[in-house]
Amino acid sequence: MRDRSASACDDFARRDQRTRVARSSSIKVTAATGRPVRATTPILDIINEFQAQDTRDCERRLRQEVQKYSVELRHAHETERHRVARELHDEVGQTLTALNYTLERMALHSSGTGIEIAKEASSLVADLTSRVGDLCLALRPHVLDDFGLGPALIWLTQRFEQQTGILVELLHDGLAKRLPREVELGVYRLIQEALTNIARHAGAKRCAVRCASSPENLVVSVRDYGVGFQVDRLSSGLRGMDERVQELGGRLTIRSSPGQGTCIRAKIPLPIKAW
Repeated sequence: MRDRSASACDDFARRDQRTRVARSSSIKVTAATGRPVRATTPILDIINEFQAQDTRDCERRLRQEVQKYSVELRHAHETERHRVARELHDEVGQTLTALNYTLERMALHSSGTGIEIAKEASSLVADLTSRVGDLCLALRPHVLDDFGLGPALIWLTQRFEQQTGILVELLHDGLAKRLPREVELGVYRLIQEALTNIARHAGAKRCAVRCASSPENLVVSVRDYGVGFQVDRLSSGLRGMDERVQELGGRLTIRSSPGQGTCIRAKIPLPIKAW
């Protein structure tokens, strides 16, 4: 006897009168007498396949929306940081400068205890002015806006060494020309966050920062020689770094193990307009 298999997709009405899509496959068997015998396999309901596809589409759209709002929130955050830094510098900074000048004049025209009080107040105002200046730079370093990524990284790593005592080896190449503003700011924040994590968690005495630009890519790495950790679950800070790199179209990799330190590396594609 001979056999032939075939398959078909059909619509079936369910009890709720909604259309049910199903796939059936059948085998056509011809008996020795010549009489055809058709054997049908159990119907395979494929509505679950469509449901799964709809679920995947919904998840994809949801991820896109979350990423979109994340980018908008980050941009709004940076804009607000810039505004606050400017207000601190222009309003608070100028007021403190004027106050310090007034105290100095008061000391010149005072005697005895009044001179000491005026000098002590002037010293406190000078310290407060310095703290406000540091806060302005942390919120939005003007060296990045004025001179670009290379000088900003030099300033950042030197300041980090002074504040923490952790030695930083900085190597940068190809940063003489300005990169797109969003790239410079994103990479600066990435390295800033990485150094902050080293100071808080690594227990390291030294680290290395690399930043090299070519016509196609910008490659960044921050390595410490500290305690390391098991890379099986990213902290919120590391997830934020990953999201920042993804926003720039790049990819972030993290390598670490207990006792072996940590290396964070990002590769970011550069648009032609950057060169």
